[in-house]
Amino acid sequence: MTPLALRQFFGLSQEAFARKLGYSVGSISKWETGRTVPGRQAQAALARLERRALRTTKREEDRHG
Repeated sequence: MTPLALRQFFGLSQEAFARKLGYSVGSISKWETGRTVPGRQAQAALARLERRALRTTKREEDRHG
């Protein structure tokens, strides 16, 4: 998932997403627009969030059949 897709999945503003990840709103904006790519540590944090999103989606699918 892209940073934008992850942020939207969790229903967060750029500011809330930045706080959750420990990065600036400017960094989040640049990642979402493709002006820069997340560094290694940010990629690891995004990967953890993506796994959480996938688990959430799987649980929802299991509940609703």
